[in-house]
Amino acid sequence: MVARGKEPETGEKAASNEEEEEVSGSVRELCLSRVINEISTPVLNCFVNSTMSTSRFRDNKKNDNLKSCRYDASGAFDDVAFGLARDWLANERPTPTLTDVARRLNVARTTVRRNLARKVEPSKRARKAPPVFPRGKKTAIARRRRALATIAAARELIVGPKGPRGGKLSVEIRRRQFPTSSCMLRELRKANIVCSPSTVRRDLLRIGFVSRVRPLSARLWQSDMDTRLAFAKQFEDTDSSLFLFSDEKWINVDDHGRHREWRKPTEAPTRRETQGRYAKKLHVWGMIGCNGVRKLVFFSDGPVNGVKYLAECLKPCRAQLRCAGRQFIQDGARCHIHKDVKQWLASSGVQCPDWPAHSPDLSPIENFWGHVQRLVDARGPTNDDDLRRMWKEEWDGVPQATVDKFVLSFAGRLKRCVAARGAAVM
Repeated sequence: MVARGKEPETGEKAASNEEEEEVSGSVRELCLSRVINEISTPVLNCFVNSTMSTSRFRDNKKNDNLKSCRYDASGAFDDVAFGLARDWLANERPTPTLTDVARRLNVARTTVRRNLARKVEPSKRARKAPPVFPRGKKTAIARRRRALATIAAARELIVGPKGPRGGKLSVEIRRRQFPTSSCMLRELRKANIVCSPSTVRRDLLRIGFVSRVRPLSARLWQSDMDTRLAFAKQFEDTDSSLFLFSDEKWINVDDHGRHREWRKPTEAPTRRETQGRYAKKLHVWGMIGCNGVRKLVFFSDGPVNGVKYLAECLKPCRAQLRCAGRQFIQDGARCHIHKDVKQWLASSGVQCPDWPAHSPDLSPIENFWGHVQRLVDARGPTNDDDLRRMWKEEWDGVPQATVDKFVLSFAGRLKRCVAARGAAVM
């Protein structure tokens, strides 16, 4: 049946139409071959050998949303989309048209043609970063950044108070005069340079500065540094596994950790309640060492004096303290230097060298306290019974390899102390 208004094709017209289709097909293949020849750079092997292989995309070529191929708002491909488009045009049979490639990548046909005509991978034709101190119309940016670089590099000399017996401060500290971005912003405004805090932070990163946490250290006088240096030289070559480190710590039930939480946008965040000085506190004593030495003691109520320290801490650990070659380390707290404690250590044959004052940076148990504290904070104790139970569980649950790692770091601390001539080590 012939459609109305359309004459049936004769044999000569049908033959001519077939010839025209063949000619148009040959012309299309010729055009595609020219496009492929113009893009003469070889297909990257990483697109064939990597997990983003072309076979994976051939199986999904009917999907118009290939999220693995990215392109920005200006229509620029990434390397994956660029390599796939070239690979499809070069290797697939029958050869797809640019429209087919554009449909697979879910972009416009002109975007495919424009990106493939550049002959260079997108990552290699990315624009160059602008200069740090631009010229021309952007001299205000250069002026602001130069002023900011001067302010950020400014330092001031800190002269500390006199030490014991008239001794001066151990070292002359030259700290940064304007350490924070807010301080620098105030100085810029004094120089009639108006900008926002985010601009200051962005400029600091651009001119090569980074933000870091300032480490805490005890204030040292020259006498303290001399004592630290002598101690470090005395035990620098001693095996760190022979040392037993002890210390006291106050713990409470305040919600120190878990500052963040996952919640739905419509839900209100739960409060972090703190009791301050009214929080229930516990006084604990701990000792760590290699070869399974680990002890945690909860002091009974009342102040800790030499008698209580000797009865609840040292005497139960007498067998571990008297091992051959052991060095028992304790700081200079008042209960540690009690006469009864000194007599018992001497009569029991416990080797206890004098620990230098203001030297928490040399003791590995200080870092071990923080490690256990973070584990307990993650659980969130709410009362003194939970606090006691969780501290005991986390203290005993730390692998011995981790404890040994903390103890064996003592040798490196002593070496850094000797290299710093007794100054604080990080």
